[in-house]
Amino acid sequence: MPKKRAPQPHKPTTPVHPSLSSKPSSHSAVVDHSVNNLLHRLRISQTPPAHTDKLRPSLNIESVHPSLNTILQIPDTPGPRLDGSLVGSRRRGPPGPAPPRSWLSQSKYTAKQAQKKTLNLDGSKELVGLSEERLPGLDLPDRRTLLHQTLKALAERWNWHVQYNQYYLATIPVRHKQALLSYIADLNRDDVDHIGLETLFLDETQLEGATGSETVTHLDLSAAVGKRLKLKDLKDILTRFAATDYASSSAPLASDSTQDRWDTEESLALPTSVPTPRFPSLTHLSLSYPHPNVSWRSLLAVSPHLSTLTHLSLAGWPLPSLTPNSTTAYRVTPRGPVSYGTSHFYSVLDGDYNGAASVLRRLCRDTYCLRWLDLAACSGWVCALGYTDEIEWCRAWSGLETVKIGQGRVPGCLKAESDWEWARVLHDSDETRKVEKTELLDWLRIEKAKLEMVKAVKSAIMESSLSGTGSGSFERMGHRDGRRRAVGENWDLDVRNDRSKEASKGSPIVRKARLTFVTGWEGLELNVERAMQQV
Repeated sequence: MPKKRAPQPHKPTTPVHPSLSSKPSSHSAVVDHSVNNLLHRLRISQTPPAHTDKLRPSLNIESVHPSLNTILQIPDTPGPRLDGSLVGSRRRGPPGPAPPRSWLSQSKYTAKQAQKKTLNLDGSKELVGLSEERLPGLDLPDRRTLLHQTLKALAERWNWHVQYNQYYLATIPVRHKQALLSYIADLNRDDVDHIGLETLFLDETQLEGATGSETVTHLDLSAAVGKRLKLKDLKDILTRFAATDYASSSAPLASDSTQDRWDTEESLALPTSVPTPRFPSLTHLSLSYPHPNVSWRSLLAVSPHLSTLTHLSLAGWPLPSLTPNSTTAYRVTPRGPVSYGTSHFYSVLDGDYNGAASVLRRLCRDTYCLRWLDLAACSGWVCALGYTDEIEWCRAWSGLETVKIGQGRVPGCLKAESDWEWARVLHDSDETRKVEKTELLDWLRIEKAKLEMVKAVKSAIMESSLSGTGSGSFERMGHRDGRRRAVGENWDLDVRNDRSKEASKGSPIVRKARLTFVTGWEGLELNVERAMQQV
């Protein structure tokens, strides 16, 4: 049989450079003309890459501890020089042309857009950072925490959690309940109703482990009033009293034996606990941006239970009127037709705000502890605050410090880098800027009317201060029985009773704090004043 031979491995031979070969073979002439051989020789003859030479010196230098460099006077070890053309370098961007600026400015991954993942209440698509502005002092978690993601998930599916997790919502800490309502107002404002609020604020007597609502100070119901949550339901929630324990509750009164026990000690027993409202510590309330059909009459029915409020937001509310459906109704009299309601259809155009001022007067008498009032986006009737005969600036609202009266927007030409951009808009005859010019003129007219209202209010306050104390300064003092407060005498405990009594007597009260109107265009006073002179 023939002998089997094992196959020997084939070892590829590397061609030698022509300069190193001593004797050219006859076969080399044939190899030199092949394309593959020529390319291979060309690769061998090439010099090594430039970056290897740059990195080589730094690799041969011996490193020394930094503390010995100054002692031995050794220069610092140079780092490797990175070339931008390296394949592994991060300097090289993605292939192709650079993206347009519009893509980068509108991308959701930019830093500015990451901070503005919110929903404005006015309808624009811009979360929770705005809640601090519409309700000061609200404690909101950081956006990078797990608590933020948890509250956001609860708010997005609020109705589902109210139905299936109703026995756990009431056990949430009170500070998180306040923040949760603000998240709901931003993300799921249409699902807020009285059932969800009652479930969230159950007390210990109704559910074991519930945290209750005794320590609730902030209640953010923005963009919820007038839809599924009616003001009548809100009144029932605020005025519902806690359960009380009566000493004689175990003895039912029968009709036959009632007269026999009227004079006994058991029948005269007093309750062991005084009933308290559901939110006894409520000081901040936001009812901003309600449904357009919201009723001021319903708000006045709720206002007697808001006497403890110090911060109230009514931003975006319609014109104050008790008869909003009668603006076009007239009544025929011998002297001619008379408007059926307190205001007619052209009241705002004529500058007649008597009806609105009378409604605000009833509101201010019930909210005599206010220190902050938000009337933003109420430009159609905010000038009613200038009716100083109706609005009690030095009586019920003598402690009011801040009133926000901004329109909620500022024209872009007033915020431009060029100080005279607004002048180009006003005097430009181009049709493309006609809409921008009209918006600017309307905005300036409204702001001009607001400034006149602010001057009227401040002058009325000054006159009242002069007639009450003989000085025009805004001092922190009271006025009782025609005399000033003595040194060391404390009247702060009876502020509420004093204001209600003085308002009924009609005697002047000195304001406790200086009044400030926030217009919303702070920092642009120079441009706004110049533009108003051109209107």
